[in-house]
Amino acid sequence: AGTTWLHKMLRRNPRLSLPDQKELHFWDWNRRKGFGWYSKQFTSTKEHKTCLNSKQQIHHPPLYGEITPCYAVLPDQDIQEIRGLFPNVRIIFLARDLIDRAWSALLMELRNANRGVQRGNFTIEDDIDERQQVKLDQESDPEEYSDDYFMAQLTNETHTCRSDYASGLRRWLHHFPKEQLLIVDYRELSKDPRETVKQIMTHIGSS
Repeated sequence: AGTTWLHKMLRRNPRLSLPDQKELHFWDWNRRKGFGWYSKQFTSTKEHKTCLNSKQQIHHPPLYGEITPCYAVLPDQDIQEIRGLFPNVRIIFLARDLIDRAWSALLMELRNANRGVQRGNFTIEDDIDERQQVKLDQESDPEEYSDDYFMAQLTNETHTCRSDYASGLRRWLHHFPKEQLLIVDYRELSKDPRETVKQIMTHIGSS
């Protein structure tokens, strides 16, 4: 929920260009589609041109970005490629309580499993009728599954690597200076969203 909310807030800034879809997964799932596909995912900054006059556009060019939490576990070779192509990119790591993160992921994985989506992947909610929605909710009720079921899921690499914040941060910091990485505490985002967004805007250069 935190990254979805943040995506909506950042899209309100006329200087920023973010895709309509929050998670592009270009660097992990869609790399084979090429940069042509990637660039087309970003809006044409029509709002930016509308809200800023020509002089402001020259001094404040649009900033492009996306939010894909799974990039936190990218391997070294992918991060190295990003560094080579975008050496000045500003990186934001939203750190959620590990227990809350794991439980949220388990519930989403359970729901997706009941829709035929493989573990580690995600699905966008499509149009389903009320009867199908009720059936899905019933099948995805965590009360219907044992503790052993959830504990077994947690041993999967999908969960172990995404819960290992330290290893992911070390990989990114191996290729980027620490000044380009902002770590945001999820609790601060919940407690003081306005100040947290201000901090993020300052970090990416759009304060």
